[in-house]
Amino acid sequence: MVLVGHGLRTDLLVLRRRGIRFEEVKTVIGILDTTYIARDLLGINFRLEALLKFLLYPIKNIHLPGNDANYTLRVLLLLAYYGLRSSHSSAQVILTLTTFKKLGQEPLPDSTQRNALLRLSKPRSEYFDIDGIEEGGIFAILDSTGD
Repeated sequence: MVLVGHGLRTDLLVLRRRGIRFEEVKTVIGILDTTYIARDLLGINFRLEALLKFLLYPIKNIHLPGNDANYTLRVLLLLAYYGLRSSHSSAQVILTLTTFKKLGQEPLPDSTQRNALLRLSKPRSEYFDIDGIEEGGIFAILDSTGD
């Protein structure tokens, strides 16, 4: 497993404070932070949104967790393309890098329908009344709804 993120330093510190140390997880063979990759390749520190704009990627609904994860993976592919394309001349490497670029430039999947279904499946606060809470708490209410 390779952990990929943008600005992972803070996230890893929070996890470490909670007892999770990725360097001790045997299945994690690498950590790639696109912040540092972009800085090494481009010489500038970028926030994710600024890096996407610099790479000419169309941004929509940034700073939603699923989208930012998707954007970060696309940035990694685009950085690999731009960072390696001039240093390799073999046809196979160029084809692979071109595939990276195509994958990196694909639009995010439309999650509108999926999100609407998720919202419908979750119990909302208006489903709970004060009497139900007083009679057994929120867990009794959740048990009665089948969740």
